Amino acid sequence: MVVVHRQANLFEIVRALRTACGLASLLNCRKQKCD
Repeated sequence: MVVVHRQANLFEIVRALRTACGLASLLNCRKQKCD
């Protein structure tokens, strides 16, 4: 059970990182367009 829970946590972390990267890239694109 602990291993499965850790795996789920890992997936959650990866998902959060992906969303953060996606938001960051969107902000960068908007900044470049504004400039």
